[in-house]
Amino acid sequence: VYKRQGKPLPTPLRGNRLRSLAIQTLVELRPQRKMRRWDGMEITLLYFEGCPHSQLASDRITSAIEGLDRDDIAGPKHVLVNTPEDANRLGFRGSPTILIDGRDPFPTDSPVGFSCRVYRTEHGTDGAPSVEQLHAAFQQEPRGRAASVG
Repeated sequence: VYKRQGKPLPTPLRGNRLRSLAIQTLVELRPQRKMRRWDGMEITLLYFEGCPHSQLASDRITSAIEGLDRDDIAGPKHVLVNTPEDANRLGFRGSPTILIDGRDPFPTDSPVGFSCRVYRTEHGTDGAPSVEQLHAAFQQEPRGRAASVG
């Protein structure tokens, strides 16, 4: 008589029924993995469809991350903002908006909504922060999370 966790197996067990029971037993016996929580910095890029500067912002974020000697930065996570409700919920002040752990490191008085965002850089106004500005923001941003995005 075959036993499963000290109980006799029902008979007859053949073919698919036996395989199904074997798989279920293995699943019950496997060690439970604890999910690791990400404690690093999370970079989010909010944009609307057709934004002429979203790719530029994404490329600059990637360059700024690569220029740092850190492995605790995830991103950029791209979040497409489709509706006015999404814009309000996310605090979307124009495209592209960059968030570090849910916070905007480049505050603006612009209203929430669908517009092109302009950043002041060391070279004048631009559709995205410079790599140097992003690099500095990634190093200065305080730890601690704001509301979740996306």
